[in-house]
Amino acid sequence: MSADIPLGTYLFKRLNQVGIEHIFGVPGDFNLKLLDHVYNVEGLKWVGTCNELNGAYAADGYARESGVPGVIVTTYAVGELSALNGISGANAENVPVIHIVGQSPRFAQDEHVLLHHSPAPHGLRPNDHSDYEKASEPLCCTTEKLWDPKKAPEQIDNLIYKVMQLKEPGTLFVPADMVSLPVSTANLSKKIAPAMPFHPSTDEVAQAILDAFAKAKRPVVLNDLFATRFNMKERTMQILERTGAYGYCTFLGRSSIEETHPQFGGVYNGQVSLKGVSKAIEEDSDFILNIGAHVSDFNSGGMSRTIDDSKLIIVHAFYARVFGKNYDNVFFGHVLDRVLQQLPVKVPAHVDTSKPKVDFPNPELKGKITQLTLPHVISKFLTPGDTLIAETGTFQYGSRCCSLPKDALYFAQYYYSSIGFALPLLSVPPWARLSHPIRTSVSTLLRVTDLP
Repeated sequence: MSADIPLGTYLFKRLNQVGIEHIFGVPGDFNLKLLDHVYNVEGLKWVGTCNELNGAYAADGYARESGVPGVIVTTYAVGELSALNGISGANAENVPVIHIVGQSPRFAQDEHVLLHHSPAPHGLRPNDHSDYEKASEPLCCTTEKLWDPKKAPEQIDNLIYKVMQLKEPGTLFVPADMVSLPVSTANLSKKIAPAMPFHPSTDEVAQAILDAFAKAKRPVVLNDLFATRFNMKERTMQILERTGAYGYCTFLGRSSIEETHPQFGGVYNGQVSLKGVSKAIEEDSDFILNIGAHVSDFNSGGMSRTIDDSKLIIVHAFYARVFGKNYDNVFFGHVLDRVLQQLPVKVPAHVDTSKPKVDFPNPELKGKITQLTLPHVISKFLTPGDTLIAETGTFQYGSRCCSLPKDALYFAQYYYSSIGFALPLLSVPPWARLSHPIRTSVSTLLRVTDLP
């Protein structure tokens, strides 16, 4: 390997090294030279989209599906700003998306040249090409602007690391004249392997969970958004099998628990859950382990979740709460690993493992398709490993009655709720879905229109 390669090639090689195989976006005059470098990296494919917003949605879907960051490339100003609604949605729902913006050249920025797309001057005050960067900053866990080729490799690596670590968007600003400049390849031999820091309180939280499970007669595990984003599914299933607990998920927690498992209890949405679900969690249980909580309005039945802190332990990517006591910066992956190291293999004899009674609708499927019957019709089409995408609207809520087969994935924007989000997710190529580690075949079903 030569000592130096063009910056654009370095960037796309680094993205490919962390498992990214597809780059979404729209060409523009400030990113054209950068996009040429996509073709310098074997195994990397360009996927053009009809506009930048759809590209951002597609990158969001790619990240949800594959588990690695989605990437969108836009051009300066008109392109980057068009993508921001999609980036904002990824930020709201903790989806790792890398937004690469091809910017005006450095000399034009330094000299405040009135290039097309650039902001207007105000009287004697010159324009500032960096104005648009400020729009991205609050929507990202990190932003980097490549200005010095000697620093660029480290900046690129840091941005990829943080996006993967925190499962949040990041934006990389690349001036057009930086793309072909030589940069060092030294970092290419170093693996980017994000990890969350270990907190001293981890063992204290884990012990509280072990003690609670040891006493509980009717334990429950409730998975939510962050359990999905940080891939807590395997840990969750081990806990269910070793404790006898029944597992539930919120709308945003679907795909983080195997819904074909006999200990799956249903989808929890506060007081508007299916009859029996909220009772099993809020009233009948004596201990609730809530993994990755995200108590937003649409995800909690309009804030109708009523779970008493006296029987609740929340573990999360960024904190824990043990019976009302908060622990900041405690990562739930470390906590659950500690729990599984010490959790008995067999279900304790005192645990009540009887199946909670849930009133699951079973309408007669004949005549016109209605909002009531549609989820049951769709369930008949789903096969193992499929992906179900629900558009923002009433069907999101009816889809709680869709039975997901083994290894199926479910996507919907219950928190950010941007109408139009779902359709661009279909531009995530089927072969990209097949790179998901649990999938050998896949089809996708999209539900968009509303019915009476």
